Amino acid sequence: MQQQQYELAAQHLKELAQIARESLSQVRQTVSGYKHKGLAGEVQLLSGKLRDAGFAVDVQGEVPALSAREETAVVLILTALVTNVLKHSHGDQVQIHFGETEHGHQVKVSDNGKVSELKQGNGLTGIQERLAALNTKLEWQLSPSSFSFILPKEA
Repeated sequence: MQQQQYELAAQHLKELAQIARESLSQVRQTVSGYKHKGLAGEVQLLSGKLRDAGFAVDVQGEVPALSAREETAVVLILTALVTNVLKHSHGDQVQIHFGETEHGHQVKVSDNGKVSELKQGNGLTGIQERLAALNTKLEWQLSPSSFSFILPKEA
């Protein structure tokens, strides 16, 4: 019994350490203005990570021209979504789609993995907070999983 409690505590500490590392990384990126290679460059890097993990990747549409603030937010959101695919998807295909709607720029990440439930974790919370700062929200569906948002047009 005591050994099980020790193992459970060790697992919790390991998970907390991972959360702390991810949080620190996000804080550093946010505080430093997150120096990235631009949205198009980051999409290429994220696609490469997915391919390295065995996913077929299809990028559709044109990467939109965004303000620096929007671009940084979208890069961080796409990074979190791709990380979730890498951690949780049991699929082998990912689609990253950029499009235009009457309301603004649409960004969608979908994969063919089977997910039965969505748990609210740090990644999803961070995505939702970043989107709220841009006056929009994340929409999703499960099996096949799909996450999308629309960056509103300037008023």
